[in-house]
Amino acid sequence: MNLGITAHSFARLFLLRITITLLSILILICYTTLPINAQNSAEEYFISGVGKLASGDYKGALSDYNMAIELDPNGFPWVYENRAGIRSNLGDNAGAMEDFNKAIELDPNYALAYHNRGITKSDLGDKRGAVQDYNKAILLDSF
Repeated sequence: MNLGITAHSFARLFLLRITITLLSILILICYTTLPINAQNSAEEYFISGVGKLASGDYKGALSDYNMAIELDPNGFPWVYENRAGIRSNLGDNAGAMEDFNKAIELDPNYALAYHNRGITKSDLGDKRGAVQDYNKAILLDSF
């Protein structure tokens, strides 16, 4: 039975569900109840952003990730990767590509950033680049 869902779309939805589930677990383990204020660290903004992302508050998560990056622009590749996912979902593929590239620059072994950058490249019509990123992600994740 064909439901009109391509394998690529199904894989993307599956990955999104896994990511949200993992983020929810992270919140349960790490989330602090401190209010966001000027004294908060990049880590606290990141954790707050994860909580907002898991609850569907994409703009709030984006704001928190922006603050985390402003406070520590070279500290956390996963902040860039998470922000890239939000940007992509909001239709800002160029911004997403910048963030995926920065995440990979900070951690050249970050398989998930390669995988998700591959999805964005595919969305932008760069199929060859997407395959290269998927292959790199598989290579890094296979060890």
